[in-house]
Amino acid sequence: MREGLMPFGILLIVTLHLLSASALADDSGAIRGSFSLDLTLEPQTSSRQWTEFDLDLEALLRLDLPLDGLTIHNDLALGIAGFEHDILAFDATVSPLILHDELWFATPYNSSGERLTDRSRFVENRLKASLELDILDFDLLALLEDIHFNHPYPEPLQPPEYGFGLSLGLGWNMPEGPRLLMKTDICLEDAVSRVKGYSALGKVCQGGGFAFTSETIELTGLELGEPFSLDSRLTFRRDQPLRGLFGLRAALSPELEARLIFTSEDLAPLIPLPFPSLVISSLTALYTLTFQLPGQEQFILALTDQNGDLFPSDGDPLLAYAAIGLQESKIRLMVLAKLRQGLQYGLLGINLPLPKMAGYLNTEVDFNRDDEVLEISSWSFEFLVTITRLELRSKIRLELKGLEAMEFGLSLAF
Repeated sequence: MREGLMPFGILLIVTLHLLSASALADDSGAIRGSFSLDLTLEPQTSSRQWTEFDLDLEALLRLDLPLDGLTIHNDLALGIAGFEHDILAFDATVSPLILHDELWFATPYNSSGERLTDRSRFVENRLKASLELDILDFDLLALLEDIHFNHPYPEPLQPPEYGFGLSLGLGWNMPEGPRLLMKTDICLEDAVSRVKGYSALGKVCQGGGFAFTSETIELTGLELGEPFSLDSRLTFRRDQPLRGLFGLRAALSPELEARLIFTSEDLAPLIPLPFPSLVISSLTALYTLTFQLPGQEQFILALTDQNGDLFPSDGDPLLAYAAIGLQESKIRLMVLAKLRQGLQYGLLGINLPLPKMAGYLNTEVDFNRDDEVLEISSWSFEFLVTITRLELRSKIRLELKGLEAMEFGLSLAF
């Protein structure tokens, strides 16, 4: 197939498959989906009132075909430079087994958004399976992936080279007790695999081969006596230090919860047990206090103890977050400070429902510390309204130096 016709060939094949399946389906097999069109305008300069804009346009078509025990999905994205990605997915349930399979096709771009070739590539096949049997559950992720094209901008462009990765998980849900999870990764990294406009967690390790990558043992919800419970996680990685997480949670009331979480990138100094040193350079402690009320009102206070010695030190980050509902409106406030160094960052957001319309107006203001002064760094206005199956949206992002970008979009569900 000629390079320039490759995207249209993929679309034709997908369309024929969907139409064939639809012809064999009953009334419940009607195709559903949505079509979205998004336009982004960025000024080439904001130093003067009249200026030229860089423009980006993206069209996204999503199709879902439900059949008896099987659902077929297709996610197709096109932009000004042409074909971006096409994701063909299948969901099947054969109780108690649940299967999800994805085929990724994409065109490589560079970091400037220029298409590197007219030919699209088969990027990966992603198979997920889950099985629940009483108190046991099994999870599997099998990934066949082009290791030279697992992000949107594979520079320099190289010929395809495929690697295989596998993740196996076994969970044990103890009756009215904790959950134990053991997960083994073989040539699979706990990182995000990306193509332009689409991503998923898990990607094949670089270098190929089929070797052990990591082993994770996780225990959550271990009751220590009212109101305390313990969460823990240990991760063994090839040629890397032992990593760990230990969390103590206290449900002080139905609305108030406190947590103390220790994380470490190297647990070796904690061994041998049973008399570990509590002060090691790689240990970090996080204290959080969460107050949750009905109606999504929420208050969070979090302090990160960077050296894990259980005592606050100069420069330790302190984060405060509040979400407050006022009638139908919602106000969000976030402040980040460092102990004895003052405020570093702030955010104020207000969400206002539109009267007599199914939509809202959202505005956010960001503050950053610059030269010992906390000043406004940017603000944005976002508008969204839904008219039956049509959704209209727009967003304007401003900085102190002027306009950063404008976004306009519409989506039609069918």
